[in-house]
Amino acid sequence: MFTEKITSESGSESRGTATEVHALSLLRRSYNRGYAITATREGGALIRWRKVNPATSGALRSISLRPQTEVGDLSEETRRKLALIDSVRVARYARSIERPGCRIIEAGTYEIPVAQTDVLTAHRLVVADRNGRLRLTLSARLAQIAQEHASVIDPSAPVVTCLCGFTVHARDDEKAAQLQHAHQARVGALFVESLSATFTAAVAA
Repeated sequence: MFTEKITSESGSESRGTATEVHALSLLRRSYNRGYAITATREGGALIRWRKVNPATSGALRSISLRPQTEVGDLSEETRRKLALIDSVRVARYARSIERPGCRIIEAGTYEIPVAQTDVLTAHRLVVADRNGRLRLTLSARLAQIAQEHASVIDPSAPVVTCLCGFTVHARDDEKAAQLQHAHQARVGALFVESLSATFTAAVAA
């Protein structure tokens, strides 16, 4: 579940709750309309666009999606486990033999230990469908892409540097911020574009 905040061109705000299905649908519609989509580190997204008319003169509007259970910083170990679950045909919860009463995750022929299983579950990084099969949540995917593309602006240059290797110089801080936002929007668009029909069907199930 997400908390959805809509900000109008006048600056007024309205809040509500969005399911994972609604959030995914919103991201796809925003992508199709060419809106700027930025994934956030906590597993949400910020959607921005301008509504141009004589009254607003191109005022910025936005919708933010914030997961009700924040993902937090993803360690390298957590990233590897998420990649493993995403790569196998079937992943399920199973009982731990070594620690009775606790759960592990069986991902193909691999087993994810109790402690790491607890992390993935507590932060809502994985969810089970009605048949017990585990998949990554939309929040997990958004947090991954956001943390892989964290960027900073060095005001002394100024230059924008992203963890993915993207680097660009700008004439001033304002232009640097524009280039940073453009890169994040490009990453967001590619992210939505990459979501498979299989994932969409799993979310809707």
